[in-house]
Amino acid sequence: MKHCNKCGATVQANMNFCTNCGNPLTATNTSSSSNKRKPFSIGKLIKRILIYLAIAAAGIGIWINHELNSTSYLTLSSEGTIFPKCGGEEEIGIDFDGTVWELTYKPSWVTIREYSNRIKITCKPNTSGRDRQDHITVKSGKIVQTLQIGQYGHAQYLEVTPEVLNCSKYDKCYKIKMKSDGIKPSFSCSSFLSISSLTKDGFTITVYPNYNKDSRTGIVIVEEDDVQAVINIYQEGWE
Repeated sequence: MKHCNKCGATVQANMNFCTNCGNPLTATNTSSSSNKRKPFSIGKLIKRILIYLAIAAAGIGIWINHELNSTSYLTLSSEGTIFPKCGGEEEIGIDFDGTVWELTYKPSWVTIREYSNRIKITCKPNTSGRDRQDHITVKSGKIVQTLQIGQYGHAQYLEVTPEVLNCSKYDKCYKIKMKSDGIKPSFSCSSFLSISSLTKDGFTITVYPNYNKDSRTGIVIVEEDDVQAVINIYQEGWE
């Protein structure tokens, strides 16, 4: 039997034309419908692609999870650190055998810059008047390490150089070096002295002329919280 591809009628195999519509029958248009190719389906192709992508994503997810949890050790170069009242910076090394590590907690009074194998902690000045204590947490895989940190709320030391000045009867300025872990010291001095040009590293003492016959002594007191430094002044008289 033959099939007409124009009207779909079935005719005898020995016929060269369709007895229903008269359409010529050729080898092409009389082929069995069962031999026709099925139409191309975009939907099926997209479905297959999505399945392959889902399988690949699942495999990648399993690999990433393995890598993230493969850490067997994680150590920090310090167990803890304490900052002075004025703040400061400190670097802490990180040694681990995992793929990545992350900083999971830090207090609000520090900022932390992260590098591949260390962190740089910057501590702000403490103006609260109280000591404070907290921690920083570093995690890699299932291993967690804690770094204890603290900061003084009061100055711990205050040093000046020199501690004694021997002055002539004329006015003169003297540069004083200062070391302190405080924020802002206060000053008091004798009436023939004045303080100026205050910086973190020092200040200037001005000694006024001595028009008296006798020599005189004075004092400069630098203090912050419970620490202080004293500079003794000796000035010759006018002869």
